Amino acid sequence: MAPVDLEAVARSLDVRVSCRDLGPRLRGETQGAHAIVLHRQLRGRERRFTLAHELAHVLVRQGCVAWLSSGDEERFADAFGRELLVPS
Repeated sequence: MAPVDLEAVARSLDVRVSCRDLGPRLRGETQGAHAIVLHRQLRGRERRFTLAHELAHVLVRQGCVAWLSSGDEERFADAFGRELLVPS
């Protein structure tokens, strides 16, 4: 099975993905319902997982997923990212 084209998924959701320095602790950030910023130093698997995780936050903000508490949203985003990249 070919890897999921995460950039194509982002485009299909009308999400702009950009990169910049986010400091020492932050790997990615969802800004509203149509923008994701990734830390510019991310590469490989870490970049792919972070983008998949942030796409889950986009789905919440776009109303595709029922409201979640912040802790539940983080757990959902982690699980979504894992399943998108490596379906069980």
